[in-house]
Order: sequence, then C-alpha cells, then structure tokens
Amino acid sequence: MAPSQPVDWLSILLAAVAGVVVGVLLTPFLGPWARRAERAGRAVAGETPVDVLTDTDQAVIWAGSPPWVGFSYYFEDGLPSEEPPEVCFDWSQWVYKRGGVDVALTMLQVTIQAKLNATVVIDTPIVRIVDRVAVERGVIATCPAGGADIVPRHFEVDLDMFDPPVISYMNEDHQVVRSPGFKLASGDVERFHIWAYAKGSELVEWTLELPLIVNGTRMVHPIQGPTDLSFRTLGREAGVGEELLRSGHDWIRR
Repeated sequence: MAPSQPVDWLSILLAAVAGVVVGVLLTPFLGPWARRAERAGRAVAGETPVDVLTDTDQAVIWAGSPPWVGFSYYFEDGLPSEEPPEVCFDWSQWVYKRGGVDVALTMLQVTIQAKLNATVVIDTPIVRIVDRVAVERGVIATCPAGGADIVPRHFEVDLDMFDPPVISYMNEDHQVVRSPGFKLASGDVERFHIWAYAKGSELVEWTLELPLIVNGTRMVHPIQGPTDLSFRTLGREAGVGEELLRSGHDWIRR
C-alpha cells in the first residue's frame, strides 16, 4: 500500500483567503446585476411590484388620531342586544358583525406598499350602483363625537345623483386636485382614503374598484366591502322608525 500524501494546509488556507477576497471585490459589481435578475424573474412570474390593502375598520383607519370622528349606523331589525364599544372608532366591527350598515358616509383607507421600486398613478375609482332601496323601518344608532376637522387626502364619492357617481380627489385642505401619482422605493408606503356620501332617503348598494398604472402597466384592483363584495350606505334623510344617540352607557332618543 502506498503511503498517504501529507495534507497541504497552507495551500488550502491560501485558496480560502483568495476566495473571500475575490468575493468582496466582485460583490459591488455583481450585486446590481443580481437584483436586476431577481426583478426580471418576478416580472416573468407575473408578480406585481406593489401590494394594495384596503381597510374598512375605523379603529385601523383612525389609529393614533384624536377621538373626534363620530359615526352613525343603521340596523333594520333594531339595536343588537350587546352593548357597543365605548370608543366610536371601535363601533364599525361591532356593527358589521351584527348586520348594520353605514349611514350618510362610508369611509375606507387604501394602503399601497412597494415590493420593488415602482412608479404608481392612481386613476379615479370605479363605482357602480347595484341597487337603491327605500327604507321604512329600523333604527339609526349614532356615536357622537366632536372636535377639529381631520381631513386626510381622499376621493369623495357622491352616491346620490348619477350612475356612475361623480368622484373628486381632495387634498388635506379639502380642495379638488388631480389624482395622485408617486414614486415608491422598495418598502415605501402611500395611503389615502375613499369617502362615499349618501344624502338621500334610500339604502344604496354599490361596488368599488381601484384602477392603477404601475410602472406603465394598467391594472384594476377590486375592493371588497366589510362583509361581502359590495358596500351599503343608507342616505342621511332616510325615514326610519327610531334614531338613538349613545350617551355613556345609555341610549337617548333623538
């Protein structure tokens, strides 16, 4: 049997050091190409550069804001037996789980988060009226609040006059401006609201889609209501059997 050859540890060590040095020197040059290859792979796989998230929970929408925003909700079969939460922001989930709907105003928040660098243009939302129904019974429950106006950037939808409705984009000073466009780096976030008003006497059922242009490609993002595919908003002038205000732990007739 031939004698075993001694291990050349010095050569192995020198080769390892050389590999580390070459890796360090090439990383600044190869890194951008690797990122480009990753982006190209995502594009081929059909992955969109942005995520779109919609919230209808007022506790999420107004988190961190002063408790100055009041809400009214309609229950066709009378007030639920369970008491509502103490804070107005927390009412929406309590209401929707018990079959209630918004009165006069439906608010939602749209969050756009970039997974890759992206240029995003928001087109005017697409709102379609599904149905209008006269309301003759039920109860309107109001959580009253008051304070300085809080007006984030938002689309304002008029559900009363036309189908499709008139929609305007408002800035923080409540002035009509152009729909927003912005550049997002990976991980960046943009937020805005959509407020839909109903001033008439009917219960309006409607659907909502958000058209976007992302890196030059048009796409339409469907937005689901609190409990199903559509939204429902009762007009402010609807005649119902009873209107109640929450005061502490009591209901007061309006």
